[in-house]
Amino acid sequence: MMDRVQNIADENDFRHHLQGSYWVGLAAVFLVSVLAFVTPSVQASQPDFVAQLQQEPTVTITVQQGDTLSSIAQHYMQSIPSITERTQRIMLLNNMHNSTLIAGQTLRIPQE
Repeated sequence: MMDRVQNIADENDFRHHLQGSYWVGLAAVFLVSVLAFVTPSVQASQPDFVAQLQQEPTVTITVQQGDTLSSIAQHYMQSIPSITERTQRIMLLNNMHNSTLIAGQTLRIPQE
């Protein structure tokens, strides 16, 4: 009898686990659907932003040994409060895929 009670309890735990997995799976499908819907509009607006950014006045600098994208953004773009936004603008303007800099590299920096 105790084995039967334990088996029923185990089955209930398993059903509860499956129900939880169902909701997690459903949430994941929903999230992927939303991202698939939203992502194209974000991607479509990025070229417009880059085109606008490229028409703004810039200053060209040469990267020095020890410079980082953050330090350059901090020095040249003080009117933008977010360091992340500053670095992203520099990366977009210079068609950079990561923040790695090489001494001697030239960068266009949005002018304030």
